[in-house]
Parts: sequence; C-alpha cells; structure tokens
Amino acid sequence: MAELRYEAPVAFTASRFTAPAAAAPQADRLNDVLARFDIKRIRSQFGLRASTVRSRVEVAAVLPPEPSPARFADRGMDTDFVHSGFVQVIPERGRDARPIAEALDHARGGAAYRDALLLAMNHLKNPDDVPSARVLHAMARNHGNSHVRFTLAESLSHRGTLLGIPLKAEVEERFARLAEESIAKQKKIEASDRVDFETYRQRYLNPVLLQAEALEK
Repeated sequence: MAELRYEAPVAFTASRFTAPAAAAPQADRLNDVLARFDIKRIRSQFGLRASTVRSRVEVAAVLPPEPSPARFADRGMDTDFVHSGFVQVIPERGRDARPIAEALDHARGGAAYRDALLLAMNHLKNPDDVPSARVLHAMARNHGNSHVRFTLAESLSHRGTLLGIPLKAEVEERFARLAEESIAKQKKIEASDRVDFETYRQRYLNPVLLQAEALEK
C-alpha cells in the first residue's frame, strides 16, 4: 500500500498515477517505479469511487505542506479526502512486494515501505500479535468475552493513569478558580428562583404547556 501526501495533487486509475501538469513529476516518479514490475491493479484502500479519488486533486493543490485535517476540513479535507490518499498497489506476483517496497523507498528516501511490509509479514506469521487479537484475548481471559466489561475496565485504567499525572500549579489554580465561579453562579441562580423545584418540575412536564410551546415553534 502506498500513501499519498495530503498536499500531493495526485490521483490514480486502475493502472497508473495521474496528476495535472504542475504535479506531473510526482505522478511520473511513482509510475516510473511501478513500470519495472508487473502490476495487476491499483485501487483505493477504502473502496472509494474513481470520481472521489479524482476530486482529491483540486483540494490537495491548495493545501500547505503537512496540513492538519481538522484545520482544513472546511476546504474539502474531509474523511473521503484523507482516505483517497491510501492506495493499494497489487502486483501480479506476490514475491514482487518486497522489491516494490524497496524501489519506492529508494525513490522517496528512507525505509518506510520496507518497514511496513516487514511488519505486515510478521503479523501474517504471528496473527496473535496484532492489536485486535490482543483485545480478544484480554476479553476472553479477564472479562468473560464481554466487550462492554473490557472497555469499562480499560476506561477506568486510563482514568487512573490520567488522574495520576500531576497538573501544573497554574493549571490547578485556574481549574479551582473556575470551580469556585461555577458554584457562585449556581447559588445566584438558585437564590433567584421564585418557585420550589417540584413546582418547576410539574410545570416543565405539563403536557398542555409542552403542546403550547410546540405550536409556538
């Protein structure tokens, strides 16, 4: 699997990577690598339609280097855009996976593709090592195969870990001040009440009043 950078205005078809003229060198580098091998198919890791993959080009072209999806969501950097950058490159022969990974690393620099392939191969040989398998084993061993009990136990464990991390003095002071202000506001609101809580509750749940409010809206 190849991953396109967010800001790379490159798309792909079933046989090659494509890009507008300004970004053509990026697509050409990928195509030059794959041209050395017999490639059966190129497809979206997440099964996106071709039109969705093509639309990533316009969005990517106006993004800065290493953009944050949260910051640029209003510019089209949504989930489909992020997913469109994950590409399956499927060789005719499985033994070509390693040479393809090495060729991509040579063109890109580093060893990211070789490391990812090695990790995937290790997981195939040792499926019990993948995170999902460890979750299933923990559920069976400690929680009677209950996912609800497992997630509750993990949540409580993380809560304990987070509570054990001391806050900075200025942060703790700020939270204490916010708590005091909140309690003061609560007392002020309660002091201004003109009816007791039970009367307020009955009025709030009165079907006649609820229906009148609905008609006004």
